[in-house]
Amino acid sequence: MENNTNNSKGGLIIGIIFILWFIASIGGLIYCNSNGLEALSVGIFGQYFLIFGIFIIASEIKKKKFNPIILLFPLIGIGAIAGALVYQFGNEEQVERMINLLPCSILLIFFLIGVRVLVYAFHISILKRQRCTYSIDAVCIDIKTRFRHKEGRSYCPVYMIEYQGKVIELCDELYSNTNKLKPGDTKRIIINPNDPQDFYEPGQTLVLSIFSLVFGLIFTGTPILFIYMFLQNM
Repeated sequence: MENNTNNSKGGLIIGIIFILWFIASIGGLIYCNSNGLEALSVGIFGQYFLIFGIFIIASEIKKKKFNPIILLFPLIGIGAIAGALVYQFGNEEQVERMINLLPCSILLIFFLIGVRVLVYAFHISILKRQRCTYSIDAVCIDIKTRFRHKEGRSYCPVYMIEYQGKVIELCDELYSNTNKLKPGDTKRIIINPNDPQDFYEPGQTLVLSIFSLVFGLIFTGTPILFIYMFLQNM
């Protein structure tokens, strides 16, 4: 009981600090925009990326689902804060050097995103197929629904299987805008014999692998192409 009380108090204190920080940040944005300190506004906005990025990283580590791509959030935040401080308080030489480095920084971010997507494509197209080798019929017992303003409504089926005398519920949390399943339908999936929670749907995995491969090649290829054109014109 005492631990629960301490946890509740700790959560309340963190919540209050978070609200105060959020309100103070908005006040800082208004003040900077009203007093000709637009560069510092970028830095204040960048701290949102930094703080929220740290929270997301901590949450993902706690869930044991850490994805390196989320490191971009705090990195972008740090870059925005540093750039804003240099632009606002640095001399002309420092500002010019920072502006010259900006295109390279953007290209680097694109490249890192592309590499991460290619690693993901390799993971789901090769490594996952090596782990998941057992084919089994799964019954759809529910359809999760998620709504996002730009993507619209998307769906993710929840399956139930009987494996080694146990009834197991499965969901890969991969949402798509098309859903042809309804509760009660049966679908063939491939599971990892050692960990049934690790599974894939053959058709969905193929589409996702192709999309990730194309997306990753575009994001890694674009910076390389720009650098090549730059070197050619030197």
